[in-house]
Amino acid sequence: MIRTRTRQFLNSRAFVALTLAAVALVMVAAPGPKGGCKVHASDTLPSDYCYQFNYTVTYTGATDLTNTAVRVPVNAQSLVLGDRMDPRGWDLLPVLGSLSNEVDILTQDLTSPAAYWWLHIPSITEDQTRTVRVYLGSDEQKRDQGILFTGSDNFTVPDNAAFDLTDDFTVQAELELLDDTARNESIVDHLTGGDGFAIDLIDDGGTLKVRCTADATTADITWDSLWTNTNRRIELVMDSGGSGVTCRDDASGTTSSTASGAVTASTENFIVGSGLNDAIVRRVSMVNDSTGAYQARYDFNANQITETSSTNPYTGTVTDGGPNTLPGTYTFNRNQDNFDVSVGALQFTSAADYVSMPTNTPDVLGSPWVVDISEAVPESSTGILHTLFIEPVAGSVDSAAPREMGLAIAMGGLGLVLGLFTYRASGYVPLALFVFGVPIGAGMIQGWIQPWWMLMWAFLVISSWFAVRQSEAA
Repeated sequence: MIRTRTRQFLNSRAFVALTLAAVALVMVAAPGPKGGCKVHASDTLPSDYCYQFNYTVTYTGATDLTNTAVRVPVNAQSLVLGDRMDPRGWDLLPVLGSLSNEVDILTQDLTSPAAYWWLHIPSITEDQTRTVRVYLGSDEQKRDQGILFTGSDNFTVPDNAAFDLTDDFTVQAELELLDDTARNESIVDHLTGGDGFAIDLIDDGGTLKVRCTADATTADITWDSLWTNTNRRIELVMDSGGSGVTCRDDASGTTSSTASGAVTASTENFIVGSGLNDAIVRRVSMVNDSTGAYQARYDFNANQITETSSTNPYTGTVTDGGPNTLPGTYTFNRNQDNFDVSVGALQFTSAADYVSMPTNTPDVLGSPWVVDISEAVPESSTGILHTLFIEPVAGSVDSAAPREMGLAIAMGGLGLVLGLFTYRASGYVPLALFVFGVPIGAGMIQGWIQPWWMLMWAFLVISSWFAVRQSEAA
């Protein structure tokens, strides 16, 4: 009797309704992103991004500031695990006043629920409040992160034999100058007295130049004003056999060469940005031109930077992307006493263009899916499923994409076992597929995988139900 009624229920439309109800339950209960937003679009409109939030910075100091870095709090872990931000921090677009006025932000500690980032404020005066809107969640955005040097910062790598090439090598410094005023500042320094190499900015009688130094030999190129506020790759090239040193702007092809002998190895540390001001260094590397291999490479990507001191002077480690694994340390001497920072709620982005307007414009419509980015990560970390599946999977991967895939495979594997047992007991494919989706749905509710997988499950269940009905009717 019970078996007959069960079969009648499974063959009825009530079973389809139950499947759709399960989908609705998971979609509502899952902590991941809800609603539709463009993730495969361009990166030129606010609607091309999924989310937005505001940083509001108030300055109480008496001295006007330009190109300053402000330390701002963020629950980076929640943004990454909630699939609201790329696990490398690529998809951020901070803007000030209008969409065309992009500013830089140095992101770090992406696995921390209490991270601090460094926001670039181009200018601020006494008692002024500046609001920076941060857009995030566009697959098309590939932000090239760098360090804003403010005059009292540096990045240091301890001396290593990897830096002791004497010829046939290239030192690259990719940077953006925000001010082309002539001055004497260091970009890259690996000199011991007259031994080693360096790339500097120099004031040549009021003209800004870039100087490449190999031992006592120098080669200069004049800074073009058109290069200012653009990304430039400056290269110091030592020719094979120590025949000469070349200083080059890669984009324009501007070069200057001077005959020289081989470089003498330096015993000093490899230092970037000592005394450098109003400049963003996005990448520094040294390449062995004879092999094409990197001796060292520092991209300053968000997932490569970890803060180690949360008091002034602030310090942190930066991973070496080259094969020699030579991490460096940044040191930021930045007094933050005169800054008050508040963080707005994370919301879905409006479809309207972001135009220049007062920064405290109210959100008239609001959002039903407001998420406070200071909240804890909505992902469950308890229970037997977490112990048996989640912890082993999460420990074997290091980014959100393979992590989610691994978790989906783990929950799907459990569902497959349960589905096979169900089919052996009932012989009914739609019911087996329904049971197969139970662990997956549970994982979605726990925040381990995204809820959109549920739509595929529902399609399989309902399709098999129709197929069985058609077969039995025939």
